[in-house]
Amino acid sequence: MELVSTFFNYKAVVTKYNNPEGIIYNNHTGLAANKGYYEGMDLGEIWGYRADDLFLSNREIDDYLRKVDLTAFKSNDLWRRGDLKYIDTNGDGRVDGGKGTLSDHGDLQVIGNTTPKYSFGINLNLGYKGFEVSTLLQGVAKEISRLLEVTICLVEITITLKNILIISVQRTQMDICLV
Repeated sequence: MELVSTFFNYKAVVTKYNNPEGIIYNNHTGLAANKGYYEGMDLGEIWGYRADDLFLSNREIDDYLRKVDLTAFKSNDLWRRGDLKYIDTNGDGRVDGGKGTLSDHGDLQVIGNTTPKYSFGINLNLGYKGFEVSTLLQGVAKEISRLLEVTICLVEITITLKNILIISVQRTQMDICLV
């Protein structure tokens, strides 16, 4: 029997980058994907808006729009039940991306990261009197607040008898989410 396992924890941080304006990249600034790096940035970070709930009634929409300006998304007459209720996190009475910089990012916050945090692999080989079973499992996982997301990228099981292939099963992706 042979068992080999690997486990990696990965995080990349920008330590130096020429961005004197402090411009952040996200889909709200319209910059190309290779722009907007800044010192201290975690590679793969996702900037976005926080939402509290969904609008459940027209009265709730009207009451909220009297207190908070959401016109950065769409005009007030286009809000409907079921739309996200974005939070005014900086308390200025409107929800927007500010100037899209580190010093003025409005209500934008880092809400996630696209970079897999954990990489793992397990290789198990069993053999007895010419009968062999070999399995390979490898994948990535990341923790997003209370949600653990695991993607197994490659699962391979091979069974041989005296070097003759009997079964070979391959699965290329399996997603597991635990809340």
